[in-house]
Amino acid sequence: MRPVYYAASVLRHDLRRLKKLRKALLIVAVVSLVAMPVPVVAQQQVGGLRVLVIDQKGSVIPGAEVEFGSRVLIRPVFGVSDDQGLVTMGT
Repeated sequence: MRPVYYAASVLRHDLRRLKKLRKALLIVAVVSLVAMPVPVVAQQQVGGLRVLVIDQKGSVIPGAEVEFGSRVLIRPVFGVSDDQGLVTMGT
């Protein structure tokens, strides 16, 4: 049978390990909470386009189909002009 002081030493060692583990988990939790919102902020839409569809004489064309395309868009976005000839993409 081991002496009592050995058991106390093991207990102190275990308590130190638990404190280190708790500190490490706290650091991981804080870093995770700080890092998580960053991708969400990057996905916010900050602009848009408004297009006035007119013919060669300057008259508006209601019901015209418009395709918005760009290298940065994943796929083209389509829109239809309203009664005033306006097409809006985004905000």
